[in-house]
This record gives sequence, C-alpha cells and structure tokens, in this order.
Amino acid sequence: MTETTISFTPAEIAQQNQGNVTAFILTSIAFQHAHGASAEEYVQFVGQKFAPGWEDLKHQPPVEVARAATRNFVACGAVLQRFTADENRADVVLIGWPAEEDLIFFGLTRATVAPFYNIFAPIADYLGLHYEWHQAGDEVTMTFARSWP
Repeated sequence: MTETTISFTPAEIAQQNQGNVTAFILTSIAFQHAHGASAEEYVQFVGQKFAPGWEDLKHQPPVEVARAATRNFVACGAVLQRFTADENRADVVLIGWPAEEDLIFFGLTRATVAPFYNIFAPIADYLGLHYEWHQAGDEVTMTFARSWP
C-alpha cells in the first residue's frame, strides 16, 4: 500500500461540518420523537447548558446576540432572508432549514423540528433579554429584545 497525502479545502470542510451539525440536531430530535420524549425539554436542557458559553454577550445589545444566533443557523444551512435591528431589538428571518430532503431522510416534519428554535430562550434569559420566534412554512422569525413593548 502506498501512502497518499490528501487535503481538503476550507469550503469542503465547511460543507461537511454543515451537514454533520444538521444531522446531529435532526438525529437528536428524531430520537426524542421516536422514544416519546419531549423535544421541548431536551432543547431547554441544551440551551441551558450552552447559555454560559454566551457570557461575552451578557451586556451587549440584542443585535449582537441576534448576530451570533443567526450565525449558528446559517452555519447549519439556513439562509438569512432579513435582519433588522435597533438598539433595543433585533429581528431575524431565516428560510430553508432544515432542508426538505433532510426532514424526509430523518422522518421528521417542520412541526417536530420546531421546538429546536426554542434553544435561544434559555440563552436570552441568561443574557437578560427576551426571545420569541414564530414559523410560517419554512420561514422562521426570531426576535431578541431588551423588553417587549
């Protein structure tokens, strides 16, 4: 056998990472669903575990927290449709995650994956912000705010 040197481009690695992260998230949700467990409780647990990792954003405006949250979803394959912000509030509209073929592969629906968007609720609480999201088809709107009007 001959030793061969191989290398991967940053784009190849990024694409593989994107697929792996999405697969891990969807597999976790599928596992919860298959075992009759609550995806909501799982997502709450994960969000609480991740929250201290966002410490550097604790006193930042909502726009910075929304940027970080958006970066996480875009890294999974979501497409940023719209991002609006002022000093007290940031609204993010994402589309395309998870892809329909991924939902089919893992035997999931948008409704079974929807609880995952709550992952930022405990993080926002930790940071002293309010968070909400809503979904219409494959479009998800996330809002981070200092306070609700």
